[in-house]
Amino acid sequence: MRRFIQLLNKHKLRLPYSKIVFTLSTFLAVNAFTALPSKAAIEFTGDIDTLVDTVIEGAANSMGKVAGTGKIKWAWCEDTYYNSISKTICLEPKFMKELGKAGKAAISFVVAHEYAHHVQYATSKLISNAQRNTMRLELQADCYAGIILASTDNISFNLDEVQTMIAAAYSVGDQAYDDFNHHGPGENRALALRSGLRYGSSKGEIKDTYYKMFCLGK
Repeated sequence: MRRFIQLLNKHKLRLPYSKIVFTLSTFLAVNAFTALPSKAAIEFTGDIDTLVDTVIEGAANSMGKVAGTGKIKWAWCEDTYYNSISKTICLEPKFMKELGKAGKAAISFVVAHEYAHHVQYATSKLISNAQRNTMRLELQADCYAGIILASTDNISFNLDEVQTMIAAAYSVGDQAYDDFNHHGPGENRALALRSGLRYGSSKGEIKDTYYKMFCLGK
């Protein structure tokens, strides 16, 4: 996650990475959302605690309710990850403050991704299918994050913010293909997030080419 901090320090459309990545993230963002009914948009003023609470509340009332995840808590920790034993989303303060410089989108993506792991662990079949494949688990969490952020009633995102999310997903990809902890290349992570955004914003009507691959993990 830390690798895209610098990429998000500049404001939205001026993200300092290659034109290829910029073009990809723009294209994916433009095609991510279908028309949505009006939703309540929160004004991000730099209050990360409130934003995290908002995203988790929205996730719990949408995908969490469907999956029957049960309660979850979050805490400031030395790193950013989901603790399946204590059912806690751990967030590293300095990292989250850096993400906040790009607005609410990047923080929301990270929180929703970690909440997605909570959903996965609440459904034993999901973990069982992916226990030998970290990449499958992480790409599915990216997709679930998209569904969560497009489905919640208490937060909304404009096109620039969607672009920031997708750029973030692309940036955290890796090419450590032979590593057990390989999370997936950037393009796959961006496509997985977009697939979730499209599915969520269409209320389940749009299952694009990547839905089965990333969201269902098949």
